[in-house]
Amino acid sequence: MFSLKDKKAIITGGGSGIGKAISVLFAKQGAEVHIIELTAESAQSTVDEIIAEGGKVVAHACNVAKHDEVVATFKKIGNIHILVNNAGIAHVGKVDTTAEADFDRIMDVNVKGVYNCLHASIPQFRKSGGGSIVNTRISVRILFLQRVYILRL
Repeated sequence: MFSLKDKKAIITGGGSGIGKAISVLFAKQGAEVHIIELTAESAQSTVDEIIAEGGKVVAHACNVAKHDEVVATFKKIGNIHILVNNAGIAHVGKVDTTAEADFDRIMDVNVKGVYNCLHASIPQFRKSGGGSIVNTRISVRILFLQRVYILRL
């Protein structure tokens, strides 16, 4: 397997589903895991599991759609080595039955939330001398990653 010893990782949406699996795996591999969820309680079962297995983990309550909250949370965490943009919401419906407010909420979390985390992570990556970013949301890959970019810090 791989080692994440002495690495600090932020995982948005890390309290459940794919994000939980990533959080648990990264902790098992030695990373200090920082889970970002809308409420800290949303991440509690994941936190408990990681602690029970001897891992390092902190849950942070943060709405990724709110730029100021994201920046403040990332500053609090400090230098990082890994960012996993995993937070996202879904809405089942058709264009003609989806309210504008629902569409706005989806865009705020699934697109703006990724931007907010990317933007807030750059100063923290610079403190660490660089790192890795993983975007798991398909909407992000379609909208932002039409090309492969290499970020030079």
